[in-house]
Amino acid sequence: MKRDRAFELATAIAELIFKGARAVGGRTVGEQALMATLSVSHATHTRSVEAMNPAIDEVLLFGSTARGAVEPGDLDLIVLDHGFYSNLLCPREGQDDLYQALDQNLYILCEGWFGYNANEHQEYGEIVDGLATEATKVDLHVLPLAIFTDPVQRRQIAAMHKDPQFFQKAFSRLQRYDRETRAFVPVDLSYFAEKYRCELGDLTT
Repeated sequence: MKRDRAFELATAIAELIFKGARAVGGRTVGEQALMATLSVSHATHTRSVEAMNPAIDEVLLFGSTARGAVEPGDLDLIVLDHGFYSNLLCPREGQDDLYQALDQNLYILCEGWFGYNANEHQEYGEIVDGLATEATKVDLHVLPLAIFTDPVQRRQIAAMHKDPQFFQKAFSRLQRYDRETRAFVPVDLSYFAEKYRCELGDLTT
């Protein structure tokens, strides 16, 4: 897969994710797909007001594509939310094999929460076909914004990853999807430290 094609697919995926999250926010509980219903149930059970919010704050690109590889091997993406999706897709203790399913998270998110069907939704179908044609997989990490604001939770999530240095490596060369320009733009930790008013020094080591 060539670099331009990798960015094209990553951009289409980011747009699809933001669009899907907006659609979820516009539905009543009775209209929700199965996984969204589970998210609402979990948030209600844990009394988490934040986790009732289905909005996506950031879609981030890292790995070989973000580094500018001429022929990236795959797409590595991070979705940051308030807990609506990550409470069910983010690694927890006792789920040691969860990261083996990273390449399924895009489909779980799109079909389980957004209610997409590749045969019925053109944008989603084009992405599925594009990934199949390019023989490219998408490793999608669905994480809570708390990875910025809560260093304890950040360490706990990192400890569950197969690579203990995951956050340091991912954030060493990162691009975020800009919804105004509809493109991925390079960004560094200072952007997140300022936006979320947090200390991220441990991610530089």
